[in-house]
Amino acid sequence: WRFIRRHTLRPRRICGPHRNLVVPHQNMSSNKSPAPAPPKADPSSSPRPEPPLYFFSILSASGSKASPSLATFSLKDLYPEFRASDERREKALSRGRLIDSQVNTTRSLLSQHLPQSSEIRSSLAAVYELVTDDSNPSRPNETEAETEKTPENMDITSTTSSQSRHPREGSLQWKYEDVVSLHAYLHFLSHGTLIRLSDLNFNFQDEEYLGGVISFCHDLSRYAVGRAILRDATSIEMARDVTTQLLRCLLKFDFRNGPLRKKYDSVKWALKRLETILYELVVTEGKTASVALNGNADAKSDVSPMDTSKDDAEGSPSDHKRSKVEIERVSMAEMEQIRQRMEHRDALREKVIKRCRDSQKAAKQAIFALHRGDVKRSEKLLSQCEDIAKELTPIIEEEPKLRYGSFTNSLEEYAEAKLFAIWLGEKRLGKFQTNGDAEVPFVNAEEYVGGLCDLTGEVGRYAVHRGTKRDIDEVKLCLATNTQILSEIKSMGYLPRGLWKKMDQLKRSVENLEHMVYELSFLQGSNGEMRERIAAPMMGDLNSGDGDCDEKEDDRY
Repeated sequence: WRFIRRHTLRPRRICGPHRNLVVPHQNMSSNKSPAPAPPKADPSSSPRPEPPLYFFSILSASGSKASPSLATFSLKDLYPEFRASDERREKALSRGRLIDSQVNTTRSLLSQHLPQSSEIRSSLAAVYELVTDDSNPSRPNETEAETEKTPENMDITSTTSSQSRHPREGSLQWKYEDVVSLHAYLHFLSHGTLIRLSDLNFNFQDEEYLGGVISFCHDLSRYAVGRAILRDATSIEMARDVTTQLLRCLLKFDFRNGPLRKKYDSVKWALKRLETILYELVVTEGKTASVALNGNADAKSDVSPMDTSKDDAEGSPSDHKRSKVEIERVSMAEMEQIRQRMEHRDALREKVIKRCRDSQKAAKQAIFALHRGDVKRSEKLLSQCEDIAKELTPIIEEEPKLRYGSFTNSLEEYAEAKLFAIWLGEKRLGKFQTNGDAEVPFVNAEEYVGGLCDLTGEVGRYAVHRGTKRDIDEVKLCLATNTQILSEIKSMGYLPRGLWKKMDQLKRSVENLEHMVYELSFLQGSNGEMRERIAAPMMGDLNSGDGDCDEKEDDRY
């Protein structure tokens, strides 16, 4: 109570120069009403935030040279093409899963039925029904002759000449290799030889056939383990001979680094496994030693590994007479044709890579010339790029797989240079057209969008150059251009292949230009007070290589 009375009832004394002033302390126990709250303002009459800045309205108000078509630029015409590409890919992935399931079902039936049984035949027919599904071609331009053929009209010449060389959608290439491996395994069990490419009921590509038969060698190594348990040296010899002859053929191929090269290296391990099993079988059964060490198959060995009736009638496989002539279990002539075709494609690939390097170099130099204002030189370099693209078009039509790689990269670089030239000259964005009057010829939709994304980097470099000259209107035009490109690409929703990784660079370009316009806007209201602070970082960026280019950059390429 003493504490309460001291701090609530007694007056407070102020120390210091005003110590004689006595201030009564507020009585905490008083029941005074609180001060009235200030009146609330009407929300309708209070100020509201202004809408976001629309740079095209600033450009029109300031009398900019920007073309009206820049504000109305749209990529909506490309939506159906990209959507159809996405649907084809999803259908291919779904069909690949069905093929994989049916192939595994067929393999599981082999443990219960013979290869010639109706169950195996019907299951294999179901696999080919999924493979030859015409509702989902690899590319929309494939013809009916490229999707299916019948055994009656099969021959090596017609099969190879009508091969579909379009890239497979999704994971179909790997699934087709599994189908070839399964069919080769069934063919071996029925005939004891390697299946020919012309004997398959579908136009598999050479790479799919080779990948499938290489995987088939690993099936033979597992098959040999089971036959070794039953002491069946003859069947293991057939598997060993097939693998040996196949490896002998593959040694003549010049595989470049890729999936086939890795698979080819595994054939040697499969052959080593077969020879090890055969050797262990020999040392444990003396009377089959002559059979295994001979390395030649039976002269009358047209029977399949699963056919044991002849062995039952004549006794042990070691009682058969051996021929000094090795039976051809792999079609050497067809493998040689495949090797020649692949060498021809490798020669085309090398030519495309070399010429695309020249085209890409010319396109880069054209961009540097545009930054320097040398329009005539840029036109000459762009014409050189078009001539190279026209030269390589027949090769791409012959081998469509070569489009995706060096050729696509060179066309994206050409599209970037062409779009930059149009934007500098007419202050607008070139549109994608497929007719003869296309502003950016030779490119498809994917390459056009890739070049459009790369264009924003050159627009940003041009903005840095104009910013050093205090040309804020041109910088605003650059920002409006990149903003329009970013909004249109983001609204597409789906971008094929590797275009998504360019989105981060595009966003950073827009953010940098916004900051540049923000800095330059101080110059209009501060009478040059911010001039030195703004110019220093800009000149630093320019000296670091982000600004204009000179002749030295041409020499680097």
